[in-house]
Amino acid sequence: MHPGRAPAHPLGGPARFHGAVRHAHPRGPHAARQEDTHRGGRSSGSAHASADPELFARGRDPDLRGRLGSPDGYRQGGSRPDHPGHPHPAGERARGLPGAQIERADQADHDRGHHRGTLAGADRGAAQGSRGRLLPKALAHRGAAGDGRGAAGAGGERRPHSGALKQEGPPVPTPAIPAIRLLLRYLEQEGVEYIFGIPGGPIISLYEALFDRQVIKPILTKHEGGAAFMADGYARVSGRIGVCCTTTGPGATNALTGIAVACADHIPVLLLTAQVPTHQFGRGAFQESSPEQIDTVSLYRPVTKWSTMIAHPDSTGFTIRKALRLLTSGRPGPVHINLPCNFATQLVPDEFRPSATYRFPTRTFDRAAVQEAAARLRAAQRPVILAGQGVNLSRAWGPLRELAERFRIPVATTFKAKGVIPEDHPLALGLFSQSGDPRVRDYVAGPETDVLLVVGTSMGEASSCGWDERLARKSALLQLDIDPAEIGKNFPVDVALVGDAGTVLSELRFQMERDFQKAPIGAFPRRPEAGWPAASHAAEEPEPSGAAAGPLHPRRILRELREALPRNAALFVDNGTIRAWAGRHFPVYGENCFFVNMGLASMGYGVAGSIGGQLADPKRPVVALVGDAAFAMNGMEVHAAVEHDVPVVWVVVNNGGHGMIYHGERLLYNGKFRSSIFRERLDIRRIAQALGADSFLVERPGELAPALREALGLRRPCVIEVATDLHAVPPMGARVQAIRREFADAVPGPALAAVS
Repeated sequence: MHPGRAPAHPLGGPARFHGAVRHAHPRGPHAARQEDTHRGGRSSGSAHASADPELFARGRDPDLRGRLGSPDGYRQGGSRPDHPGHPHPAGERARGLPGAQIERADQADHDRGHHRGTLAGADRGAAQGSRGRLLPKALAHRGAAGDGRGAAGAGGERRPHSGALKQEGPPVPTPAIPAIRLLLRYLEQEGVEYIFGIPGGPIISLYEALFDRQVIKPILTKHEGGAAFMADGYARVSGRIGVCCTTTGPGATNALTGIAVACADHIPVLLLTAQVPTHQFGRGAFQESSPEQIDTVSLYRPVTKWSTMIAHPDSTGFTIRKALRLLTSGRPGPVHINLPCNFATQLVPDEFRPSATYRFPTRTFDRAAVQEAAARLRAAQRPVILAGQGVNLSRAWGPLRELAERFRIPVATTFKAKGVIPEDHPLALGLFSQSGDPRVRDYVAGPETDVLLVVGTSMGEASSCGWDERLARKSALLQLDIDPAEIGKNFPVDVALVGDAGTVLSELRFQMERDFQKAPIGAFPRRPEAGWPAASHAAEEPEPSGAAAGPLHPRRILRELREALPRNAALFVDNGTIRAWAGRHFPVYGENCFFVNMGLASMGYGVAGSIGGQLADPKRPVVALVGDAAFAMNGMEVHAAVEHDVPVVWVVVNNGGHGMIYHGERLLYNGKFRSSIFRERLDIRRIAQALGADSFLVERPGELAPALREALGLRRPCVIEVATDLHAVPPMGARVQAIRREFADAVPGPALAAVS
């Protein structure tokens, strides 16, 4: 074990880029001079510039300037004068964000919007339309002094126009705010704390607004794919939306894999991409990605719930509300908004609304289906629950455990749901997967299990052990999913339970309680019988001979990792051989502690996603378990953690290449060729030092646990390189057999019993 620390960068910390940005006035230098004049003294129409139009229309005192700027004014929180007890949206406290800070930012933006949009001269102020757009001067002066209707005539008498509202004083404009700042207000309300990304010219107005408001912190990443992974990791750990941003062109395309991962695993990630000015569409603008060139919006449609371009500045509020509704309603998933840069700073109506008015939780269920499912479970001789990712997405850990414990129903999990019930719990069967314990596969899919309740998984290849045909031969297959299109997709279903996992599991338990009280059945609830497959994987299979020296066997790595980590630590596992080993040999003792992207199975995810996870929950340790090949893909993001003081610990299992592919080649083709091993091993420790992280090298058994404890105690970004045995075959036999069935012309490989 050789700790090392890289020296500080000779140039010091990064410069604040947006401090040098100069904001151009949206209406040109003349309006800017008028604005500066107004700030220095009074201007025509200023008495009503910040008045609430609703109060004015109701005959209230229109001169609210003093209250708007005072600490006790309703814009800073509290109740509206005309709506007792109803808080103003600007006074609402977003989750996890300082309310006073948001209110100050709102007030600054309102002041900025009023100055720019309504006080740039008497003519422009009087011409403001009801939706914040400028009207022709002739129409604007009607009712004031133009045609006499609704104003004093030649003789001084008022001649109101038929049907026109009488109004004292000049028209009151709708409050206006720059479009990008309205978008940020909605994100702040959702509790967004960070936006991950890389700035560029067309997206720079977003960074200026972030700097001015000082509520959401931008995290500078090394690659847009890493930014999307970080937003994904943040969303998985926090249960809130993650947000990332890119500039136009290659910045937008670089984030595609990260958003596809979020789509495959149903993670609510909002991607904001910039666009060239709309008047340049089709003209070959620099990095143009409009519908006339590289169509960013169309590119993201297959991997998002909604991909759209803001078509007009005034539609900003509508667009962000729809995006937030789609991100979290029903089955979660990513959303993409493309923002033309010439729209971002334009003034738009301040249509800010509380989130409770435009998005709502899904809490419905089918009573008849719940009753039928309860009856099937009560009559079962050996029921089993197979829990999937939907339990995590619904945060339904409590209802799942309550149902299992009350009626003694054992629980197996898919890979993504590992840990939804502690794996040392008496009812935890363990991982139902191609790389899981074969005893668990046989217990769940075997004929003795007569009723199977599937929760939150569509039972694809990875979550059904390669579509094990035995699953279709149950007495009853009950499937619960929030998306009815997923039910029955892969196996015939006897009872369909459509709804939120937490809601339906709770109702199912209540129904079984009622039924049980009416007509108890024998010794129900059941007890596990002899031969129960221990979930403590943990029947501690002996390590292979020769594992006491030299490169560490992966099972030894996982054992020392488990010994050193607290029970509540969050572990991000990357794809490769180490993921197969971890599924079977790393027990997880709590919900929301194990994170892996299995829908797309992208390598490099754990390297960057762990940074977002640590920012989402800074109080508990976060560790990323990755291979050297995965680290090579996104390892530069360690530098992002160093710059932002994010204390992730990366345990890099270095076996010299793509171990999973190496073993697949060997098992399928008997060593005929080798395309997956590096000629020169990566020196992970020295790479980490160059990036500014603390680094450790582990070469022998017994060194990892103390190194990990030391790294966690430092509370700084640390990288632990672990020399690993390349020739240790991971538990992948079932997967290799499935591939062999598909490749009819493959050379028959050796027996796979030893690697099942």
